[in-house]
This record gives sequence, C-alpha cells and structure tokens, in this order.
Amino acid sequence: MKKELGRDPTLTELKVDALNKQMIEFAAKRQWGHYRNCKLNIALTLEKEGNLKDALKAIFEVCYLDSNGPNNVMIIDGNVMSYEESEKRGIKDFDLKMAFFAPAPISWIRKWISSLNLTDHDTKALFIEVNKRTKPFDKMPVNPKEAWEHLKKRIEEDRRVDAARA
Repeated sequence: MKKELGRDPTLTELKVDALNKQMIEFAAKRQWGHYRNCKLNIALTLEKEGNLKDALKAIFEVCYLDSNGPNNVMIIDGNVMSYEESEKRGIKDFDLKMAFFAPAPISWIRKWISSLNLTDHDTKALFIEVNKRTKPFDKMPVNPKEAWEHLKKRIEEDRRVDAARA
C-alpha cells in the first residue's frame, strides 16, 4: 500500500483496505450479509475520520443491499453451494423476505445528510450513482431507483417519529 500511495498509509486506509479485501472474499463466497457488514464497518471508519461524504456513500451501499435482503449462501464441505443447488433448495443470494432497514443506519444517514447540507435531489442522485456500481447488481431484485424510494420513505418515517417525540 505504501508503494501505491507513495507514503505510509494511515490507520484508516489500512483498515478500509483490509475490509475491502474481506468483502472480495465474501463476494466470491456469496456471503452477502457478511459483505454488507464489512461495508457498514467501512462507513463507520470513514465517519470517525471525518470523511462524511464517503461514509454516506458506503452506508448508501449498505442500505441498497439491505433493501434487497442480502443472504449468506450455504457453504457445504468448504465449497460455496452452486447456483443450481441453491435454487433447488430455495436459497437465494438476495431474498426480499429478508429486506429491512436497521434503525441506526437511518439515523446516521439523516445526520450525515444534514452535516453535508445535501438537498433531497442531491441525496437521491448520490444514492443512485453509488448503487449503479454495487455488486452483484444482476442478482438483486430491487434496482437503485426503487431502493431509493423505499429508503426515502423510511427516512421520512424516522423524521416523523423524532418530531413526535420532541
């Protein structure tokens, strides 16, 4: 990494690099829940560093994955179950029955959007742009525009709950 950067990497860069490497391994094994958790840890690492824009991008990818119901496909005898075998067993890489948005990421999104002074239009554009690249796009039942509508609704519900408490 030092050679690539031309300097010593920061602790944050090392942590994000290690998490990205784990994500590659999880993607290869179709362990999308674990992949999602790595991306969540990247978002929190970036937020601690004060890099809110990249933290928001990472949490948007988490929410896109969540909107599609990420699943950890079974590993049998050390091998990832084939697509054919998992289909026979009714196991999908993404299952809408498992889709949900956890409360904590929603509150972080609200806070980070506010801190970055993003408009609704800019926020939507960022979410969609980030998630056009999210893998494995071809296996996901919900596209980025649909996922944004679900997330936007959930963010608005969270705002209403907070307003009612105040």
